[in-house]
Amino acid sequence: MNLTSAELSGNPQQALARQIGAAAARSTVWLDSPFNLYLVDRQAEMYLNLMRSASYGKGFHATIRRLIEENCDALLSGLPGAVDLVDLGPGFPDKTFALLRGMRMQAREGRYIPVDISRRFLQLAADACRGFGFPVDAKHLLFEELPGRLAGGESAAARLVVMGVTFMNYTPERGCALLASLLRPGDAGIISVELLRDEALESTMGPYRTEQARAFNSLPLEIAGIPSEVLDYFVEFERNRIEMGFRIGAPVEVAGVRLHSGQRIVTSFSYRLRLDQLEQELRAVFSRADVYCDPAKTCAVVRVHR
Repeated sequence: MNLTSAELSGNPQQALARQIGAAAARSTVWLDSPFNLYLVDRQAEMYLNLMRSASYGKGFHATIRRLIEENCDALLSGLPGAVDLVDLGPGFPDKTFALLRGMRMQAREGRYIPVDISRRFLQLAADACRGFGFPVDAKHLLFEELPGRLAGGESAAARLVVMGVTFMNYTPERGCALLASLLRPGDAGIISVELLRDEALESTMGPYRTEQARAFNSLPLEIAGIPSEVLDYFVEFERNRIEMGFRIGAPVEVAGVRLHSGQRIVTSFSYRLRLDQLEQELRAVFSRADVYCDPAKTCAVVRVHR
């Protein structure tokens, strides 16, 4: 079901209920579009609390933040003159600070362009990054709507499009296609991932099994009108990704459609690829991919070009 940012923001309850209702005939209801997790301020606040937790926010996120800081010059290299830093789903943009700091140290001009369906995150990102001295042009949009908006106001500045860990919340094919649609010749994109390590799979899934993660994933269903007492949370590793969602424990009606006991609703997923798998996906779309890993190869930050 294709929904616009205006429809999602105008009536989140109706938008979520429509998505559930449209898929209710299936044994698994896929409510896994990343934007569904950030439609209202309460979801944004719960995500920020999740990021503050030791089990979630201080794991691979900290490693990726350090990789960006250590490789900032390389990530900015080769971009001519002014740079528009396009930040897809910034949340609290601490992984972006090093790039803006590097742009300022290199005396570059340009803009900071955060893009999100969450107005709370847009305001947070704008406030956090304004001190670096660049004009802020926040865009309240779905990422898929952005190519058309940017094409309508072409800037002479090069684009550095930061998709970051948001890349893991898309299928690799879709994430690559979305990022490629935003890059012109001479532009660059940045993705960040936690890498798949079979021996560490259980510990990788641990942060998603917490009560905080369960509560965060349940919010879209609560907003849609599904009572929490009929929901049984699950976290599974399938299809190269961690899938999070709920089994329906008792029949319930949403948007005039009945959900049955035993049905599953997947509310989010997060891909984990081995380094060779990641490189293969990137090579299929991009002409160049520069990979920066930590010594243990637990995480990677990659700069790509069309």
